[in-house]
Amino acid sequence: MYSGNLFMIRCLAVLLFLASAAMAQVQPIEGAELPEARLKAGDAAPPLHIAKWIKGDEIKQFEDGRIYVIEFWATWCGPCIRGIPRLTQFQRKYPEVEVISIAIWQREKTQKERNTAVASFVESRVELARVKQDPDLAMEYAVAVDQDRETANAWMDGAGRIGIPSAFIIGRAGQVEWYGHPYSKDEMTKALDAYVSGQWNREAFNMEYRKENAFVIARASTKAAIREAQAGGSMALALSTLDRAITAFPTVTSFRMDKFQLLLTVPGHTKEAYEYGSQLAQDEWNTSSVLNAMSWMIVSEPELKDRDFDLALRCASRADTLENHQDSNILDTLARVHWDMGEKEEAIKIQERAVMKAPEKSKASLQETLDMYRGSKAGS
Repeated sequence: MYSGNLFMIRCLAVLLFLASAAMAQVQPIEGAELPEARLKAGDAAPPLHIAKWIKGDEIKQFEDGRIYVIEFWATWCGPCIRGIPRLTQFQRKYPEVEVISIAIWQREKTQKERNTAVASFVESRVELARVKQDPDLAMEYAVAVDQDRETANAWMDGAGRIGIPSAFIIGRAGQVEWYGHPYSKDEMTKALDAYVSGQWNREAFNMEYRKENAFVIARASTKAAIREAQAGGSMALALSTLDRAITAFPTVTSFRMDKFQLLLTVPGHTKEAYEYGSQLAQDEWNTSSVLNAMSWMIVSEPELKDRDFDLALRCASRADTLENHQDSNILDTLARVHWDMGEKEEAIKIQERAVMKAPEKSKASLQETLDMYRGSKAGS
């Protein structure tokens, strides 16, 4: 039910995040108080939450006196795959360093499917190396699979890393020493050599990383704070983190959308959500994607008890006008608002237009919603 538009909103969320990634070099306003990375050089390395070890011995904790490189990758990631020979060469060059490659953000639905996909991929690399007679093509280092994003959340979000491949160097005392792109300008090799020779400067690294990655650190910090608040953690911390990001990056709408959704989904903040949403809608009155997303959040959030249909209708109607009544997803949202308001005939009429305007790949789900509307009206 309503699956077509739900898919659209998920896509919008992805697009907002990708837009954020593309804006990684957006600079904060002068003097703004910025969220800090939750995981910095000098901090104790977080634990590894591993669903399955594909290659290498299981590591339950980092051993004192040993150096580790933790790489994050995925089987669908082209740059990660192209980097396999370089990581194999790196492991061969530094045999005293334990390289662990952890698959994260796999697209398979279940943990079992993710484990199987990674194991099959590793086996395929062994066969490829044999056929090509090139041992560098095999993954000659430890390989594991993340457990339900727990490792990615702690390491990647903690450090403000939003892309893979990413790598972390863990020093002999179990502390994070460096993180970044493992194949960019040989920075990982340079950092490791500096650490081994006693020339590594954590403070300088932290300062430079924060300066160059202020936006992605803010994005990762807000994501983590929101996730914790929705799980029953500190709402005050989540809101203050978001407010700092909004102040520092006033042109980035995704932070404000995050705040609206957070207020809407955490119990006890509905009134505040609608007050904030009204201002957000006014500020984004000419941005159809934002208005449509706001309207859909109001009508589709399953745990929401008090729905502001007036705000939802204003947002969806304005989005529909901006797109000249041609966008099937926006029409789907507008129909849903009318349906939930009890205006069934109007909802059916608008949903019919949504089906008519939809691209072929979306027609089936929108038609399913239309059939549901018609069936419910006939039975009432």
